[in-house]
Amino acid sequence: LICSTVIPEGGSFSHEYHYELPNGEDRVAKCPKCREHFNIEATFREGGVHVDEGTKEGRRCPRCREVLESQRNCAEVAHTFMLGNIYSKKLKANCLVNMAQVPMEMGCYGIGVTRILSAAAQMSPTSLPISIAPFNVAVIGPKAGAINFDEGNAVAEKIAAELDKKILPGGRVILDDRHWTIGRRLREQQASFTSFAIVVDKNMQLELHQFATVGLSGEDTVRLSESSRIEPKLLSDESAVYDFFDRLRQQFNLS
Repeated sequence: LICSTVIPEGGSFSHEYHYELPNGEDRVAKCPKCREHFNIEATFREGGVHVDEGTKEGRRCPRCREVLESQRNCAEVAHTFMLGNIYSKKLKANCLVNMAQVPMEMGCYGIGVTRILSAAAQMSPTSLPISIAPFNVAVIGPKAGAINFDEGNAVAEKIAAELDKKILPGGRVILDDRHWTIGRRLREQQASFTSFAIVVDKNMQLELHQFATVGLSGEDTVRLSESSRIEPKLLSDESAVYDFFDRLRQQFNLS
């Protein structure tokens, strides 16, 4: 939810960004008329004076004076606001406009990284959203000494390289070639909040393991369960792996 606010730092245009959480410390209300959301603790009256209306009934929209409704518990994770030139004047921070020196227009863009992680953990304690997971997919080959070890690891390396180069670039893919059992490596990847794992087992079968807890829409898209505790899905060949993660990339705009 995006909330409009007025802030004491001098900003004239401000927005807070909230996740809706049952135990969130902020209360956010919606205006049924202008459709704006407001943090009720930061609701203001004419003149820009902040008023704590946390205990009042019938709180009104600061913009249109309609009674606010639909209060929800939320947690603030980011804040953006315009500062104008109040500080740039004092700092003599100027820029050239039409051959004249004018004070810069300043803005603040604050993202609470730890707040986002905290909110994500409250929403789903055992997984992270795909967009902020440290890795989207781990590729795991057979353990050392297993049947088809060399062949299986060659396939795992090829899949990891193809995903990293063409489909999920930017460090979203990890090749887990540690000499552990497949089960241990799967547990380690899930504990590290990796979204998915592709396993090449000793029989050269390809398994898709889901750790993320989000769903995809569309008939042609592999459906994701709301729970991370699901049976692995067998994929027919390498092209099925690439097809799945290509659709995942498009669905979640991973670039």
